[in-house]
Amino acid sequence: MCQEKSKVVITGRYEPQIFRTPESVEHDFAYSDNNWVKVDKGSEVKDLFWIAPTEEVITPSRMKTLVEGPNGQKYRLLRNEGTWICDCKGFTFRRKCKHTAERIELDKKTEASNESND
Repeated sequence: MCQEKSKVVITGRYEPQIFRTPESVEHDFAYSDNNWVKVDKGSEVKDLFWIAPTEEVITPSRMKTLVEGPNGQKYRLLRNEGTWICDCKGFTFRRKCKHTAERIELDKKTEASNESND
């Protein structure tokens, strides 16, 4: 009889996502809000047990975007509590990258434009 794998518990207002790490790292991460939890390589969202607070749940579809790198590779950007994170290698190792920097600049320009229109 095959024993079912136990689910990893994660709490947060945002629907949890899996952050894939480079092959040299032994595990991946699941995250929701500022909560990061180590998970086994190859884990999927369905392997998580998500506990959302009772207030409004914010799904990442309203807060995530795809960007394209110079060689056509696509990276996911996710805004979490006002902070952008990216799944590119640069962000994985340095916790900052050109993709997040460009998005922050775009947000500043959009905000300035919205303020001037008010």
